[in-house]
Amino acid sequence: MGSIRLSYIWGLLGISMLVFGIYADPTSINPQIISIIINISGTLISLSIIGVILQLKDTKEYFASTLSDLIMKESYVEKLSRPQLERLQKTVLERYFENSSDFNRENSFYRFFSKNLQNYIGSPYREHYRNTLSIEAMEDKESPSMGGRVCVVTDELTYQLRSMGADLQKDIRWKAAKDEIKQLKSFSVYIGTARLFSWPSEDDQDSASELIEHDFAENPEDGISLSIQLDKLAHSNPEVRKEYVDGAIVKISAKYLATNYKSITAKLLFPTKGFSLSVFHPSEMRCKVESYGFDADTHACEHTNTPQGFTFNYSDWMLPHSGVYVAVEEIDLVGQKAAVVADGEGRGVMVNAVSATDADSSDSSDSSDSVEESTR
Repeated sequence: MGSIRLSYIWGLLGISMLVFGIYADPTSINPQIISIIINISGTLISLSIIGVILQLKDTKEYFASTLSDLIMKESYVEKLSRPQLERLQKTVLERYFENSSDFNRENSFYRFFSKNLQNYIGSPYREHYRNTLSIEAMEDKESPSMGGRVCVVTDELTYQLRSMGADLQKDIRWKAAKDEIKQLKSFSVYIGTARLFSWPSEDDQDSASELIEHDFAENPEDGISLSIQLDKLAHSNPEVRKEYVDGAIVKISAKYLATNYKSITAKLLFPTKGFSLSVFHPSEMRCKVESYGFDADTHACEHTNTPQGFTFNYSDWMLPHSGVYVAVEEIDLVGQKAAVVADGEGRGVMVNAVSATDADSSDSSDSSDSVEESTR
């Protein structure tokens, strides 16, 4: 009502000035001043008429609808700067949830989402993550402390690179911490049909370079790691460049001996659509699977067990730092394990052993817990 009253005042003032200008005596008032008064009166009357029209319900709805259509057009959104887009996003969410006061709080979930989760929407991701491990128990007279047994582990991991715009996963990292691997038998990394790395090297030379760094020649029981700068390697190698595209398949294969293979942790550091972990083991072993960071009690999750292993499938999205933990137990040692844990020496039996295939995160860390994907 305030706006329409102001329009009426402008109208009355304009009419009054117009009447004054028409009937003013030119001999008493300068004709130029009279002309200015008449012009101003015309402006005020026009503003009054326009103001009244704009306040009409039909007119307001028309302009609101037109403005809404304009905002929805991509051409309008493309002209907005990042701060303007952020304000528009916040306004839309406030309207959608009808809870605008909570969005402005310092500790609101919206602030957490904007700071920590929103960037994943525009980051490279992966699809069809498939990890298969085969565990074979063998006699090992050199390890009497572990019951004279050693595990031969064959680890196969594949996943599909998916781009966001022109951005693809830039590096591949793999890491095994101290006492996780007794002896590394073989290791290879492929993207499509292009081999990125193999060990031992087929030409009997060290395959390390500025773009591929590893310490596989050292004692693996002290911990070993591999780092491949995939984007730079693609820039310098035409064969790799041809394969380094959206939809490329990365394959990492490892075979090694492990004396303390008692748990598996598959942790992701990239958004991933479709996750599968299969573990095959001797019948005297058993596995207990626990998920973290996502809801496994949905139709998207399938978990099948057999005496010789299990397969865990999850067809939906998994965020970084979510994954699966698997406890590997020997059936005849379960009672002994419980006794050791009761004494506060859980690691006496439950020792983390890693086939840390695909620990390919740009965030390198000395802690095995931060190693990406298949930290075991």
